[in-house]
This record gives sequence, structure tokens and C-alpha cells, in this order.
Amino acid sequence: MGSIPVITKTHLLNAPAQCKEFLLHWNDAPIVVLDSWDRLYPRIEKLMADPDRIDRMQVELRLWYNDYMNGVVGEFEDYMIDSYI
Repeated sequence: MGSIPVITKTHLLNAPAQCKEFLLHWNDAPIVVLDSWDRLYPRIEKLMADPDRIDRMQVELRLWYNDYMNGVVGEFEDYMIDSYI
């Protein structure tokens, strides 16, 4: 859809145990990671001043997401195949 996720470092570092493995995949994602929510407005203001950067981030995120989902689907398929062998 073109949205760029925004998250804080705290969410990545202090996630509940059941979410940590999932969030590890997002460490290398081309998303906006803030030190704190207080930094949201300045960061968005800076991004809005550079529409080309936003376009690049959207393309990078779409490519990253496609690779990520291909991996998830591949892992699921492997799991399903292994569970029936």
C-alpha cells in the first residue's frame, strides 16, 4: 500500500518473548526506527521534505517485504512437507 512502518527501538528491544523472533526479522527492514515517540514529528517533517527519499523507502520496503514473505512461505511449505513425510 506504500505505507512505511514506524517503530521505536524500545519496541524492538523490549518486545514480549513471543514476539521477539518475529521482530528480529524487522531489524534489517527499511522502516523508520525512532529512539522515542518524541522524535516522530521531526523525523516525519524531515522525510516530507524529501519526497524522493520516501519513494526510495517505499520501493526498498516493497522489495524487502517480498523477500521476507517468500522466506516465510518457503519455511511454511517446508514445514508442511516435513510433517507429512
